[in-house]
Amino acid sequence: MKKVTVGALLVGGLTLVLAGIVLYLPKWMSHKTGDSVAQSLSVERVVLKPGRIVVTVRNGGSVPVNIAQVAINGAYWQFSSDRLEIRRLQTADIDLYYPWIRGEPLELKLVSADGQTLVHTLNFPVETPHPGRDLFKRYVPLGLGMGVLPVAAGMLLRPVLRRSGHKTSEFFLAFTIGVLLAIGVESSFDTFELSAELVAPLAGRLLVVSVSVISFAAIYEWARRMGSKRGEDRALVAAWALAVAIGLHNLGEGLAVAGAEAAGVLAVGGLLALGFAVHNVSEGVAIAAVAGKKSRSIFFYQWAAAIAGLPALGGLLIGSLTPSKPISVALLAVGLGAIAEVVAEVWGLLTSGGGAVLAPHITGGLGTGLAFMYFTSIFVA
Repeated sequence: MKKVTVGALLVGGLTLVLAGIVLYLPKWMSHKTGDSVAQSLSVERVVLKPGRIVVTVRNGGSVPVNIAQVAINGAYWQFSSDRLEIRRLQTADIDLYYPWIRGEPLELKLVSADGQTLVHTLNFPVETPHPGRDLFKRYVPLGLGMGVLPVAAGMLLRPVLRRSGHKTSEFFLAFTIGVLLAIGVESSFDTFELSAELVAPLAGRLLVVSVSVISFAAIYEWARRMGSKRGEDRALVAAWALAVAIGLHNLGEGLAVAGAEAAGVLAVGGLLALGFAVHNVSEGVAIAAVAGKKSRSIFFYQWAAAIAGLPALGGLLIGSLTPSKPISVALLAVGLGAIAEVVAEVWGLLTSGGGAVLAPHITGGLGTGLAFMYFTSIFVA
């Protein structure tokens, strides 16, 4: 077992090296050979308060940057900054007192002393949530409604699945793999898209690959250790691993909803929450299916629902209070690695019976999982 773990880590390390060469070296060479100053500024966050706008920018270049001018909707505006000189990878808060109007688009244009121009648009600006009772009154019910409750609802099928036949159990295991594959594909696109917004030195794509591999190896090792302590109950180990993976994914979903609302797109944020809630019902069914035929204690149901669902609330709070693109990318990448590991776990359960892998009920379950996630994705499109 240790040999397998060491092998997984070695493969992961080799993957990181190759990813670094393929993804980062061309960018590094282009920066070294370029004669002109490359675009290095990026907007990390925009905080809107009544009559005030605070823009957080990051310098991704190799030389310090000074913000010389700021324009709002084409008119240059007075501003203050907490840093006169923004060094490599540092952030600075650009503070503007401007009578913005809720729902009226804002175009922010930042011009640096070396000629760089950065434009950031807010299509429907609203006041940014701030810590307090109102924030928790909004996000606690929303987080429970899109995370814990749908997962718990899906797990209500557990008694039916326990009494089902062998083929039905394999169908739902294949359904689980289909659900996870759909989540993994969708999450990978979203994660790489967000990573492209990071400044070049942070190597967004390499960050995604690195964190995903580390996450895969860490959860793999944790699952093996947990399995050895529980007498190799593979179904229970896979169920706990699945709950963790879904929880990490729901953390990213919470970040997405909070990000949409922080950007002023309240309707999109609500629609995302609804779609994620529908998704999470199927994820609750998946946990119930993976848990196997053995009777499980009430402890399992309570903690599985909490581990899988509560991170949605954590993502909402993190995304609204302390949003950071690098942190968001890293958290989403952790979820990707977890999903990949659990797919391997559930696939092992599915093939342990020795039956035909491409049997009609298995391919039907796989297709049903993919189709269910596709059609429910209409709610989050």
